Amino acid sequence: NMKADSATLRNEMDALYEYITTVVFAYNVITPAEELAQYIRRVNVFINDANTAYNQRTGNTKKTGDKVPAPPSSSGTDTPGTQPTDPDTGGDDNPYEDEDGGLAG
Repeated sequence: NMKADSATLRNEMDALYEYITTVVFAYNVITPAEELAQYIRRVNVFINDANTAYNQRTGNTKKTGDKVPAPPSSSGTDTPGTQPTDPDTGGDDNPYEDEDGGLAG
């Protein structure tokens, strides 16, 4: 019957989310599996849906080509808006690769 305030609960949820996504991403890098890749894709869809719902609820809309801003976090970090990256489907540009995908020298 104990009630936690929303800021404390949000901080705990943010930490758990960060831990879970980090473990899943790292495991997928070490031992790639279709099940993990599918899970990551589903989490990404869920995050995008949540961000879209948040933006619609608050009246924020995005222009074509703009990224959806993450909902604000009570902890002041952007962790909840981050997404696990599936190495099989791309992701952020690798600063160590040149234009052809080789190592930049």
